Amino acid sequence: MQILLCSLFITLNFYILGSFFANKISHHNNICKFSLSSIIGAILISFISLIINFFLPIDQWIGNIFLIFSIIIFIFFFYFEKDKIKILTYSFVTSILVTILIFYSNIYRPDAGLYHLPYIQLIQENKILLGVTNINFRFGHSSILQYLSAIYINEIMPLEVIILPPAILVSLFFLYF
Repeated sequence: MQILLCSLFITLNFYILGSFFANKISHHNNICKFSLSSIIGAILISFISLIINFFLPIDQWIGNIFLIFSIIIFIFFFYFEKDKIKILTYSFVTSILVTILIFYSNIYRPDAGLYHLPYIQLIQENKILLGVTNINFRFGHSSILQYLSAIYINEIMPLEVIILPPAILVSLFFLYF
């Protein structure tokens, strides 16, 4: 239940930020517009996280500020939105798909503990370090998805929330196509 609620919040967060910048996207299908706006929102959040990491480490303090900022934007956006039911329906369908993807994933992926999780911890502890690949080669394979996962670590959501943004993006691509 906790994964479902967190994925619902993150999906709505992706959509709201993406719809601010992609309001001129017009498709025949509303689910395509929702998916594309959410993907654009995820890309924007990733780059915002990357830019913040140039100056500050993305720790729980930054995650809490981002959470408060997201809630304020959510309240403001939802107050003026016309199709509240459709957006909640699409977000709920995406969250159900994310929950199914996570619960039925039984493939052992050992590289998460070797590459992705230590780099997310490095993002949380330090601002961007130049030459970190010289310290350990595994930090030279970073992804923008790690910045997206790092910004959602805060004091309210569980630590397992770092697996949700990539799963949400996969489900949004499924819904788009």
